[in-house]
Amino acid sequence: MPSFDPQDRARLYHYASDLRIWFQEWLLEPVRKATGGIIPAALSTLHTDLNELENQFGGQLDQPIDIDDRGMPLLKRILLYQRQHLAEKHEEIRLKTTSSEIRDALEAQSEPVRRLMSEEWFQNTRPIRLPRLTDFLTPRDTYQVMPAAPDLRGSDYDDKFRILLSPASFLPALRRCRIESWLRDIDVAVAFTDIDDFKALNTRYTESAVDRDLLPKIMRTIEARVYSHGWAYRFGGDEYLLLLPNMDLRVAGEFLQTLQERLGSLEFQGIHERIAVSIGLCLVTPDSFLTDREVQEKANRAMQHAKQVSKNCIATFKGEFFGDEDLYVMNRQGHKEP
Repeated sequence: MPSFDPQDRARLYHYASDLRIWFQEWLLEPVRKATGGIIPAALSTLHTDLNELENQFGGQLDQPIDIDDRGMPLLKRILLYQRQHLAEKHEEIRLKTTSSEIRDALEAQSEPVRRLMSEEWFQNTRPIRLPRLTDFLTPRDTYQVMPAAPDLRGSDYDDKFRILLSPASFLPALRRCRIESWLRDIDVAVAFTDIDDFKALNTRYTESAVDRDLLPKIMRTIEARVYSHGWAYRFGGDEYLLLLPNMDLRVAGEFLQTLQERLGSLEFQGIHERIAVSIGLCLVTPDSFLTDREVQEKANRAMQHAKQVSKNCIATFKGEFFGDEDLYVMNRQGHKEP
């Protein structure tokens, strides 16, 4: 049974309030609006539990408080939501400032959440599953009442090659994809793909020859492989980001391994060697606490790990916290590791 001092109790009171507000905005009110006021039992019960826990924290704020085992799954969900909520808000502020003082203040604001998430009770608790609007409404009617419907417009192509999508299109598409996946209770895979030893290719064959004879064929292969499975974005001459909805770890691993093999079998006019690629995979669940920028960064970090281990392999994370200590290689040169 975790115990919280008065300072943490006050923080958790506000954290619980934040999740309750989100719950009302994204679940309770849209369903109420669509059904003429009918509230399903699952929403009513969860709303009551949120209110009770918030009131429990908000009692005597100058006193410590214990939370029994029944409240811990909901409390973990509150902290996971708060972590993502704060990170998204702080990302926007960091884009506006160069002040180290402001950045340090943002870090200090995030520290209590990080500390609480490191505690043993948190690590050993399974969070509650939050309902989705599509648990109660049809997809068409969901889009009519949800507070921020996904923008279903297409993305722009990369200006230089016009084969893959532009990097500026990625984060808006990921946001859209994560909302769609949340509605359907499915995972989203993001894979950062990098050509191994690309600088050596440029040096050996010249940048103009690589741009003319090698890169377009690589990008056409990626685009064809990803077609109907997701979207592919060009992030540089040798880096590509893949957005793959509705793939679990096994399916994503097999999909990326096949892509690796196809790229490795390509032959290029005037370039007398095969290429290899390192891939970093970040798989996010519908309720993941990572922000969209963090998903991109984690996929990039996994790709760097793949290069550090052996190149020509796929690396990803185990568990739910995406730390460097959680990185592992899921396959090396076509052979999966346990």
